Amino acid sequence: MFVIEKYALKSYTGSECTAEVPKGVKKLGRFAFRMNQGIEHVILPEGLIGIGSSAFYGCRSLKSVILPQSLEYIDDNAFYGCKALYGVTLPAGLTRIGKNAFAGCASLTDAVLGEGIRRIEENTFHGCRALKSAALPQGLEYIGDMAFADCASLKSVGLPSGVSEIGAGAFSGCRALEHMELPGKISTVKDVLFYDCTALKSIVLPDGIASVGISAFEGCTSLEYITLPDTVTSVERCAFSGCISLKGAVFGTYTEMGEDVFKDCPLLRL
Repeated sequence: MFVIEKYALKSYTGSECTAEVPKGVKKLGRFAFRMNQGIEHVILPEGLIGIGSSAFYGCRSLKSVILPQSLEYIDDNAFYGCKALYGVTLPAGLTRIGKNAFAGCASLTDAVLGEGIRRIEENTFHGCRALKSAALPQGLEYIGDMAFADCASLKSVGLPSGVSEIGAGAFSGCRALEHMELPGKISTVKDVLFYDCTALKSIVLPDGIASVGISAFEGCTSLEYITLPDTVTSVERCAFSGCISLKGAVFGTYTEMGEDVFKDCPLLRL
């Protein structure tokens, strides 16, 4: 049932709905449960420190995983495509979550990240369409490209003050997101950052922002007003294209505008 070598679980061959990994296992190996369509619940033992890449990849029936407090890292694609997984609490000692770790977990409703997390890598929660809330740790510094893209139920995210970079498209397609305040350390609004955030009504940009990327707010159909700090020197093409509710935009005298920045903004009068 469990194939274990040198404290690492190499594979699981059982057919039960619930699997309790034996004590003494330190790591789930790559592909350990990959594409197991019968598994619904997994209990991981204390002492486990790592979940290998694609360990639960494509486990479409997986509903819950009990993670031990000893867990230190989750590798790339670990829970990719676990469409039935509905909730996850990440231990305080967890320090690394890989790319695409929870991408495509369409039933995931909430995620609580432990205080040890400094980075959310690209596509980590991409396509988690039921995700309503994400509790981010105060020590967070980096959010990667497309990290929360297409999280269509995500209404609000409190970004810690230490976040200094948010990747391209990180919140694109978050159609329930209504308000966002970017931390003071952010210097660039990356391309397509809030693309198609149709419920976004307000955005607070800090002093120090230097540029607004391509299509950063394109398709934000509920956005009515935007104030760009005087520090903004360039706004790239289509940045606010399709913002059909936009009535007012304030920007500095020396801000360079790209093509079609305000295309299809019928209510805007500059």
